[in-house]
Amino acid sequence: MKPLRLNLKNLASAAQLAAGIAHEVRNPLTSVKGFLQLLEKKESTMPYFEIIFSEISRIELVLSELLTLAKPHSTLFTNVEMKSLLKQVSALIESNALLNDVTLQTSFGDEEAVVFANPNEMKQVCINLMKNAIEAMSHMEQSKYLHLSMDVQEMFISVRITDNGAGISKEDIDRLGEPFFTTKESGTGLGLSVCLKIIEQHGGELLIESEEGKGSTFEMKLPRLSVDHHLSE
Repeated sequence: MKPLRLNLKNLASAAQLAAGIAHEVRNPLTSVKGFLQLLEKKESTMPYFEIIFSEISRIELVLSELLTLAKPHSTLFTNVEMKSLLKQVSALIESNALLNDVTLQTSFGDEEAVVFANPNEMKQVCINLMKNAIEAMSHMEQSKYLHLSMDVQEMFISVRITDNGAGISKEDIDRLGEPFFTTKESGTGLGLSVCLKIIEQHGGELLIESEEGKGSTFEMKLPRLSVDHHLSE
């Protein structure tokens, strides 16, 4: 499997510029959104409001991701039992899978595994990668499968997200991790950059194995807390 890395050289300059732009855009965008909401109440029969608000929400998401990449990272870490967290993630993503005719499969094994992490950020990474996998299968006519699994090793835990979608070319794999590079028809590439930043700040790594026409597997490896360390907490 190929390890993915953030392109820090490009990220540093892009993030610095993006943070300034994001702050400048957010204030007038908030005003525009507010006035549109007032207008919608007066002109409720006017078409296109749903489209306008959808596009504004997309801009807000991009701004949020830009600021996440740019700002210094400070977060609260705690002991997280990964099997419980992954069960929560699969419950959250199940409706999205059903809406896209994707069969969600899970296998977490019997062994518990604890990592030192921020649980909300771990959920964010898993949900983002699973949504990407569902989107990769969106145009398929054959049966679509998404498999979320966990494997526990002595020193680390491995979380795998596998789909039977379109797969990714070797050329595109080499570019994954670049801010603003994406293989999706509509996307910014920032979501994967945010995931990589979170994983690396947790002392882990993200790997990929993919073949065009045969799907992809993203594997997140995180350091595992020893049983002795866990019991002493």
